[in-house]
Amino acid sequence: MKRAALGAIDASKPADVFFGRVESASPLRVEVGQKLVLGARQLALTRAVADHDVEITVDLPAGMGGGPDGGDAGSGGGDGGGTAPGTSPGTPPGTPPGPMRMRATVHCGLKKGDKVALLRRQGGQKYFVLGVVP
Repeated sequence: MKRAALGAIDASKPADVFFGRVESASPLRVEVGQKLVLGARQLALTRAVADHDVEITVDLPAGMGGGPDGGDAGSGGGDGGGTAPGTSPGTPPGTPPGPMRMRATVHCGLKKGDKVALLRRQGGQKYFVLGVVP
C-alpha cells in the first residue's frame, strides 16, 4: 500500500528540475552532480541558450540610409571599416529612412562554466536546458 501511495505521488509530478554546469560547449556536455554527465544527444536546447536568427525591424532615421540624405555612400569614412559616415554596417547604400526589416543573429550559446537549469520529464532520458542561472 505504501508503494502504491508513493507511486501515485511520483506520477502526479510530471517533471523534475535539475541544475548543472556546462563542462564543454563543443561538443556540448553538462555535468549534473558528480556522477551524471549529459551529452548533446540527451539535451534539448531552448532558444534562450542557443544562437539563433531573428527578423527585426529597424526604424532608420534620416541620415542613416547612406543615400542622398545619408552622407557619402562611397568614402568608407576614412576609418578603414568600409562603412560610410552616417550609415550603419550592413545597410545597403541608397536605403531610404524609415522602417527596414533585416535578419540578426542573437548570440546566447552556452559557454564552458555556465550554470544551467534543466527540466527532465518524469522517467525520461531527455533534459531540456531552460536557461543560464546566476
